[in-house]
Amino acid sequence: MTNSPNVGVPQSLDQILSQKMVYPRTLVGGGLLYESTKMIVYGRYKSLKSMLALDLAFSMVTGNDWLGFKTDDKGSSVLYLQLEISYPLFRSRLSKTWSWRKQYSEILKPLTFWTHHFLKLDQADGIRLLDHYLEQYHPDILILDPLYKVVSGNLLTVLDMQRIVDALDTMISKHQVSVILISHTRKGVMDMGEWGSDDLIGSFVFSAWADTVLKVERRGGDRLALKFDVVRHAEEELDPKEVVFNRDTLELTVVEPLITVPKETSSST
Repeated sequence: MTNSPNVGVPQSLDQILSQKMVYPRTLVGGGLLYESTKMIVYGRYKSLKSMLALDLAFSMVTGNDWLGFKTDDKGSSVLYLQLEISYPLFRSRLSKTWSWRKQYSEILKPLTFWTHHFLKLDQADGIRLLDHYLEQYHPDILILDPLYKVVSGNLLTVLDMQRIVDALDTMISKHQVSVILISHTRKGVMDMGEWGSDDLIGSFVFSAWADTVLKVERRGGDRLALKFDVVRHAEEELDPKEVVFNRDTLELTVVEPLITVPKETSSST
């Protein structure tokens, strides 16, 4: 099932332009995320990607802005599948995050968390289980953190990664769900210049598949740089953002970028 009954059917230009369309709902402004679209957030190990994803989840269900981008003010429901850290530590993270947010926020739409350390989306059992919970909870957004944990095949092989993409596309089409994947960079390449979305771990399939690709870089201490490698549906180019992470509240705040003053070169006489 798709949002349009004509998807998959050849049509003339007149047929397409004569249709009355219901355009997808905006979930995160700036062209970052629409209904039934795909987003990838990636960065090096310990670059606070998961904290960024959790902050995004809470922003979407409460209808609050996310790092300066509007979300649906009526809220959007989220199913957050985390596969990496232990349940007690994840619960502690949630408790700390919500303790400061609840002072100014109200959860408007369901926010459901799911911890599963062994689910694989290139295996039939994993696909069936994900399909079951999407059918049960009907979320607007599925957040999957991290990507590598749902893969049993080779991350660098196109055929293996195409199976993951096909499984996710099936879920998107069937459940009209948007998907946000949290992923990593290729090992070591961050020190070898600007690779853009080619720095994303795994086959090129993922960067080609996603509508939005957001790169997270640690700038020293608790300061992060966010770079928009791909924003396919943005009407204008998005500038990078700098964010500070508060370890006491797990809060993320947009700040003015640090100004790097070029070093003076001494002249020889």
